[in-house]
Amino acid sequence: MVRWVRTKVLGSGTYGTVYQAICEGYHKPIALKTTALSSSETLEKENKILDALFGCPEIINSHGTEITCEDGIIVSNLMMEYAPYGTLGDLIKKGPLMETRTTKVYIQMLLRGLSFMHQRGYVHCDLKPDNILMFPPYKYHDQRFNQLKIADFGLCKTPEESLNEEDWKFSFRGTPSYMSPESIACGQIGPALDIWSFGCVVLEMFTGYSWWVMEHCSLEDIMVRVGINNEAPSIPSGLSSLCKDFLQKCFIANPNERWTADMLLHNHPFTHIC
Repeated sequence: MVRWVRTKVLGSGTYGTVYQAICEGYHKPIALKTTALSSSETLEKENKILDALFGCPEIINSHGTEITCEDGIIVSNLMMEYAPYGTLGDLIKKGPLMETRTTKVYIQMLLRGLSFMHQRGYVHCDLKPDNILMFPPYKYHDQRFNQLKIADFGLCKTPEESLNEEDWKFSFRGTPSYMSPESIACGQIGPALDIWSFGCVVLEMFTGYSWWVMEHCSLEDIMVRVGINNEAPSIPSGLSSLCKDFLQKCFIANPNERWTADMLLHNHPFTHIC
């Protein structure tokens, strides 16, 4: 059995509480997601997904699961890499990242992570800045950049999962302000959903805020504006023409025409770094 000591709470949500922990056998802190065993199905699913996606530098690694008894309560624990630099959301809150070489490197990282999971039949379904973790810098193109890794796969659609569209028609898998027209209107969950969400993340990187939050949109507003009217977030006029075109490719209403992660990464000039 792995032994650890929890040192602080990093966050909590529907599917458990995440702690920083010091663990025997590891030379650095780990992140520990804990939930009651009776509601640990999502946590176990996430561990299996991370095992299936192991090997991609842009996706967080799992160190496995452990069941423990604490204060008479049986809990399930998922051990993962600890992100010492917080989340992309934390970075965005400090101010817009604008169009810089660093931002393009971050965009490339995210697209590589999305491409890796999409090629294997996985759809994240909840891509947003707070689910993108930041790790220590590494050397890339003769400069050092923080490593971004996609995390929180609790809502991920797996290759073997089949969805009844009627089951999802009036419910949400993800965070409303990052959801696409087809996912809101008819519960269609595919890689194109992640690309729409990715476009929202990139736009947030450049502006420093979520467009729908800035617009004070309610859930009902988003359902109408995105799900019925196919409305995308407004793209600021101050961005370069290449950047605007890049974002427009992410926000194409028809999911079959929306660009894929591979297309955005390899075929769009905005992602090219000189």
